[in-house]
Amino acid sequence: MASLPPSSRELEAGEMQLSSSGLRADLLKIRTVATALIQKAIATHEGTSARTLKQLMSQHQVTCILIAQQEASESPVSHIISEYPIGFVTQDAIEELQHLGGCLEQIPAKDLARSLLACVQLTDSLWLAYQMLQSPQVEMLVVLDNHNRPLGLLTLELIERSLDPLVMAGQIETLNQQLKTASNCSYINNKTSSNGKLSPSLLSLPATPQHSFASTLGGRLLADIALRIRQSLNLDEILNTAVEEVRQFLQSDRVLVYRFNADWGGNVVVESVDPQWISILGMHIRDTCFAENYVNSYRNGRIQTTNDIYNGSLQDCHAHFLAHFQVRANLVVPILQTLPEVNDLQRNHLWGLLIAHQCCGPRQWHEAEVELVQQLATHLAIAIQQSELYQQLESELAYRVQVEAALRQSEERFRNLIETTSDWVWEIDEQATYTYASPRVRQVLGYEPEEIIGKTPFNLMPWEDAATFAAIFAEIAIAQQPFSCLESITRHKDGHLVILETSGVPFFDPNGKFCGYRGIDRDVTERKQAAIALQEAHQRLSFHVDNSPLAVVEWDAEFCVQRWSQQAEKIFGWTAAEAEGRQPSKNWPFVYPGDLEAAMNLFDQLLNGSQPRAIARIRNITKSGTMVYCEWYSSALRDEEGTLISILSLVLDVTDRQLALDALKKVNEDLEERVERRTEQIRLANERLRAEIIERQKAQEVLQFTQFTVDRAAEAVFWTGADGQLIYVNDAACRLVEYSRQELLKLTLRDIEPEYPTRAWIEHWSQLKQRGFSTFETHYRTQSGHVFPVEVTASYLKFKGKEYKCAFVRDISERMQAQAEIIKALETERQLSQLKSRIVSVVSHEYRTPLTTIYSSAELLEYYSHKWSEEKRLQHLHRIKSAVNHLTQLVEDVLLFNKADEEKLEFQPEAIELVSWCENLVEELQANSGANHQIDLQIQSKIQYAFVDPKLLRQILTNLLTNAIKYSPQGGIIDFILTRKMLGQTNGISESDSLSDRVNEIAIFQIRDRGLGISEEDQSQLFKSFHRGSNVGAIAGTGLGLAIVKKCVDLHKGQISVESQIGVGTTFSVMLPIRN
Repeated sequence: MASLPPSSRELEAGEMQLSSSGLRADLLKIRTVATALIQKAIATHEGTSARTLKQLMSQHQVTCILIAQQEASESPVSHIISEYPIGFVTQDAIEELQHLGGCLEQIPAKDLARSLLACVQLTDSLWLAYQMLQSPQVEMLVVLDNHNRPLGLLTLELIERSLDPLVMAGQIETLNQQLKTASNCSYINNKTSSNGKLSPSLLSLPATPQHSFASTLGGRLLADIALRIRQSLNLDEILNTAVEEVRQFLQSDRVLVYRFNADWGGNVVVESVDPQWISILGMHIRDTCFAENYVNSYRNGRIQTTNDIYNGSLQDCHAHFLAHFQVRANLVVPILQTLPEVNDLQRNHLWGLLIAHQCCGPRQWHEAEVELVQQLATHLAIAIQQSELYQQLESELAYRVQVEAALRQSEERFRNLIETTSDWVWEIDEQATYTYASPRVRQVLGYEPEEIIGKTPFNLMPWEDAATFAAIFAEIAIAQQPFSCLESITRHKDGHLVILETSGVPFFDPNGKFCGYRGIDRDVTERKQAAIALQEAHQRLSFHVDNSPLAVVEWDAEFCVQRWSQQAEKIFGWTAAEAEGRQPSKNWPFVYPGDLEAAMNLFDQLLNGSQPRAIARIRNITKSGTMVYCEWYSSALRDEEGTLISILSLVLDVTDRQLALDALKKVNEDLEERVERRTEQIRLANERLRAEIIERQKAQEVLQFTQFTVDRAAEAVFWTGADGQLIYVNDAACRLVEYSRQELLKLTLRDIEPEYPTRAWIEHWSQLKQRGFSTFETHYRTQSGHVFPVEVTASYLKFKGKEYKCAFVRDISERMQAQAEIIKALETERQLSQLKSRIVSVVSHEYRTPLTTIYSSAELLEYYSHKWSEEKRLQHLHRIKSAVNHLTQLVEDVLLFNKADEEKLEFQPEAIELVSWCENLVEELQANSGANHQIDLQIQSKIQYAFVDPKLLRQILTNLLTNAIKYSPQGGIIDFILTRKMLGQTNGISESDSLSDRVNEIAIFQIRDRGLGISEEDQSQLFKSFHRGSNVGAIAGTGLGLAIVKKCVDLHKGQISVESQIGVGTTFSVMLPIRN
């Protein structure tokens, strides 16, 4: 908790506490009121106005004026009044009157005066005055002179200032000057007060002769020593001078000062001894006889004179003890100090002994000598006490200087801390009013520190919050307890609200009185807003988690559940309370045993950091024991140091999907078998369907009357009269046609069944009456106009003389769609069957002729080759080779068609020199066809390079040229025309936008024969697989060539067209892009 720099008053209080309580009491008891700092007394009469009092205070620089009962003099002010004052008026009283708006001219002093309760004399001790001022009723004391006339005023503050070391040093200097002036006197007061205390006159007034000594020399010696005591604060010098001069004066062998320790042993601190006798200076001496028999008597002022230690006046032990130090006669005087803070029995403190020894022989001690030594002991006690006091004052003064320096450093340090801290430091008094505000208040609330002083925290709060905070703070203040982190809402100077976190501690004055609180205010607005935002974000996240279709499960590092969302409860059946803290194991069969090891391995990977996230499909067991398939999306959350915080899993129930996939897999596995048995299955399905329809009809006949009273039915129920007016419908009927019940009951059945106009309804009703029931398919229309197929099971009923029709209506859209799909599947199967038959027929036919040729030629060569000429043998070998080539081409066509049909045929274009490539192709085909046909290649445009797939282009042109040769008469000419065209040109060939969009240059291949021609009916089927023209007759062919050509053209993104006329010939035109 931060604290404020100490105030000046607290500093003074701290300084006062530096002195021990004993030293303060001692100083107060040995000093009189006359030595204190007394405020001068300004007095006036009781009729003086308040305004005049204010002027007098300002003129004389005082804060208080005494009020007399009658005029002290003609002047309104006097320094001496003849009688005891009736009271006093303070500056605070006048200022308070002025603050309240009172008229200072009209209010007399007696109305403002406060009574005086106590007074003191100049000769009274400050200790008495101090105790009187401790009373709460006494604010000040009137100081009276010897004639009981007021001299001035004394307050507690003035007494404390009088104890200031600097003030006391000045007073000691003044005292020394007085003593120096009195040093010329021959006599000094040697009396002590009746209670053993030193007379106050020794400290305040010059000494006056009260007693004559036996010898003028002794008196002068005593005065000289007393003067030296007052002139010097060096105790060693005083003591050494004293014992030396006393020994010379007494003409004794030894004079010493002995100081006691706590055990009544002690040391010889100073000594003056004749050289012929031993010195005992600094020796530690413990006289057991003295400790046992003489301590109390010496404390009470005993003086021991021993003329001869062997005359029997001393105990033997004591005599032997003295003889050890060569003592024959001695004079012992106690050095006593008065302790004002103890009781009367222990007030005289036996500091030590002043001792004179006669060593050479017995001696008679005279009364004057004894009295001299006694007076000297008294002065030495004063010197010792004065020296100790001075040393203590010096120590306190040095300590005070250190403390002040430390306080200044501390104040500077705390000021720097307070001014640089981000918190606002404050102090309030017991009324919760600000008495201090650090500069940080500018940044926190926008106020200057001076603007805050005098206000309370509640003045800065909105009124609705101030009352609440004041009640809380009142309880704390009554208990005077510290508090911390107390939040409040305070209004900034510019008007916006600031959230403050307040901490404070109570502080007290030196007397323990509660003075208020000190503490700090911290602006936590942003932190509070961030906390609120974080809480709202957490609430939103929790809401989304709880309402997400994905279950959320959070695991700790031990694979125990930490969070279990509502969706997890729905999927797995266990509540959050049942699942949290549990770990998948045998005791909690949450994971299917076959997947448990995989789940644990996945968790280990997330735990050791080898994978930050993982996706897995795991089978889980619900609370009810059923198995569900779930997809787990898990990720590990780690802190900045990489330590695992938790593992978050998002869980999706994919049971339905998995079952569908399993079913689909099973369907795929059984697809081939079902295709083989589809005809039988369809037949059985139709039989089951007919059986189901018959069963449904029977069931409907049985349940017609029982469902009469059912208001809610799974199927739509329509009850109509003989005129078709709807008289009852259920909820399913309303949903079916999208009408409300009230709207339907206003309609007839013909309004929702468009296939039954009035004429058809009459016929339908007549047939229904004859048959009793009817099941048929028709169409219904919804309110929005949507028409859909329905199956209607209608029954004719006669109840209580009235005729009814009860119709159960079912939407068969899905069933009609399924039937259509079945029909489509049957059609596909029929086409596949036909395709299979055609493939077998074509392949067998096309293979049979070449194989027959090969077989016959080979057999002839085997048996007759040796008889034939070389030319005939080559003729048969050429026939075999031609048949093999035909079979090879047939296989290639089938394989190429299969690739194209399965979309595995690849398009690999490359740049070729198109003209030379076409010329080589024509030469190759011309060589194979012999001289029976002539291929006329016409290059109408110069094309240097074309970007095409040469393999596919060969298939295109080879098939078209081969067909032209095959279907042309012997000796026929086939025109092969190659033309290049840029986009935008026309050459009698139509272009499509798609081709124009893709290329900017095309090549046109035209192949024209003068053969059979193709009918218009066959032209529409020309590029279908295995299709052949109806007029080809016995000409061999598979029907795959043009299908292959079409697929190759499509891979080039080109076009193919045909123009043909029966008996005239056919022209195929192929347009291919030849540039990228």
